[in-house]
Amino acid sequence: NSVRSIATDSAERIYVGCSSLLSIVDHGKITTMDADSDLYQVENMSSNGSVVAGIAHNGNLFFMRDGVVLSKYRMESDDNTRLTAVCAMPDETFLVSDSAGYIYTVDDPEHIVLRKYTYINETIAVQRMIYDEFADIVFVCGEIGFGYLDSFGHYSPCETSTFYNAITCAMRDMQGNIWFSSGKQGVLLYSD
Repeated sequence: NSVRSIATDSAERIYVGCSSLLSIVDHGKITTMDADSDLYQVENMSSNGSVVAGIAHNGNLFFMRDGVVLSKYRMESDDNTRLTAVCAMPDETFLVSDSAGYIYTVDDPEHIVLRKYTYINETIAVQRMIYDEFADIVFVCGEIGFGYLDSFGHYSPCETSTFYNAITCAMRDMQGNIWFSSGKQGVLLYSD
């Protein structure tokens, strides 16, 4: 069993996406979701404090509050498109990406409706989206390519000639530097 993703809520619960079922650590007590929950291999999670969102390996999107599932959603598609990443936004909405390059918004985690927000042609297979409050942007990390969304939904690719695939994470350090990590190429300090 390995850890795939971690998120916390405002009550200090820790949600741990494992290679098996989702587990929740609530002040030292560990609860593992039962098999009927269908929350296997949760590879991507994000929290706005009160609500934790996640995407399981099969593409199922789910929202939880206080350790309880609020809602689940599975994208129905003829071309095997599935949901790939989720990102909590400061306005209490969530961004959700799919394997075809679309980004959607979800306004109400209890009644999931995906609304198309933008399309990213340059980034293929979005793996993670991370909100950066310092610059009010969303880092978009993909299997092939990476960049960011501005507050208007415009995507700007980050250009490098040698560092471009399997991007797994992005962050800004205390000095304002932007770092990207790749499962295949290591770590990159990025500057314009």
